[in-house]
Amino acid sequence: MIRTRTTNDILSHVPGTFKRVASTHGGEWAGPCPWCHGTDRFRIWPYREASEIVYWCRGCGASGDLIQFLRDAKGFSFVEACQVSGQVPKGKGKGRVLDLLKNRRRSSALEPEQLTTLETIQIIHPRMCQALLRPRAQAYLAGRRIPLEVAQAEGMGYLPPLTEESRAAYDRHRVLRFWEDSLVTPTPSPAGMSYTGRTLRLWEPGMDEEAHKGLLKQQGLPRLLKTGNAGWLWRPDEVGRAVVMVEGVFEKLALLAAGFASREVIAAGSNAANVDWLPPGVRTVLVAFNGDERGRVGARRLVAELRLAGFHVEDCPLPEDGQGTDWSARWRIGGREALRFLFDSWDRAISGLPATSPASPILCAMCGKYSATRRDEKRGRAYCDLCWDYRDLDAKVPVAEAWERCCQCGEDVEHYDEDGVAYCGEHWRARSEQEVPATVSQDQACSA
Repeated sequence: MIRTRTTNDILSHVPGTFKRVASTHGGEWAGPCPWCHGTDRFRIWPYREASEIVYWCRGCGASGDLIQFLRDAKGFSFVEACQVSGQVPKGKGKGRVLDLLKNRRRSSALEPEQLTTLETIQIIHPRMCQALLRPRAQAYLAGRRIPLEVAQAEGMGYLPPLTEESRAAYDRHRVLRFWEDSLVTPTPSPAGMSYTGRTLRLWEPGMDEEAHKGLLKQQGLPRLLKTGNAGWLWRPDEVGRAVVMVEGVFEKLALLAAGFASREVIAAGSNAANVDWLPPGVRTVLVAFNGDERGRVGARRLVAELRLAGFHVEDCPLPEDGQGTDWSARWRIGGREALRFLFDSWDRAISGLPATSPASPILCAMCGKYSATRRDEKRGRAYCDLCWDYRDLDAKVPVAEAWERCCQCGEDVEHYDEDGVAYCGEHWRARSEQEVPATVSQDQACSA
């Protein structure tokens, strides 16, 4: 039986023409991928719940629910994507809001074909690292002014093109046909290991990067390849207290070639990043995304999210001086001098870094996750910008029942300060140690 009414409206948001190709999950549709530009590998499921996986590209590996698609493909903020997708938070009171603002990570189960690709690449990765010494791979790195030792230190490997000599290997691992002639780099995430590839198909020594990009687009070939749950090019265990966030793998390699340490640079892999992945020790983030419109939109969104999460953030837009729209191009064209603006921004960012971590900020009384930025005098509570518009979601729930929690940790209230802000016993004592006078206890508030 063919369903006639969709569960989610992803069909109205994806660009291009789609056609029904299977009955999987009520109906599977195929069309062009908005990321890798493959013509028929992008699959969507309009009859799945909007909170489930509703899209997946068999080429680049992009996948997620409707909110994730709106954020990545159209640059919406999380709240905007929730509103457009019509996903109403469930539950009551505080739980209802937390359902809307819950931590979203791409940790969904991988499809069988993706899993096979990931496992296969993990098995042959050591051999791919050895293949990076091949002349074609080294010629491409040299054209981008990336030293071989820098690429090797980041775990980059090379999957050579199909030849008569390698045909037997490709026949054993058919899933690798799509990845042949690609530079492959590990990009782990909290969900596990993943890999990102940069194809060298149609590239010839001396070819300009923009010309190569144009040839791939004409042939309908993807420039970037990703296994499922693709993460960042970073070293999670070595990240310092200040980091630069760039978009692509080659942007990071360019900064490393120019003198940055690997622990100081994170390549997000796109114009969006999950701020919850950053380790607790990170205090300052310099956002240095690409200079095109997509990069500028992503940078503004990421800066806002990082500030809400309590980080010290600096934005570093690329100068419009004709030396390239990303840091890799600027490094290739002008060397370290073309990156001077970035180094100056980095110096300013780390110069204001405190010697010790500052005291924990006042957290939002609703979600308990982000720093409070606005105060509702009627309720006597402070909220972050994300929760501010949702503080009256359930008017039937009494204020005392829904919101009376410690502003720091969300535990039961034992004390109130002179502004009516609630504290548990532990955080009240910590507040008192900072020589802030106590005024109203819970018993006094109840009797009043």
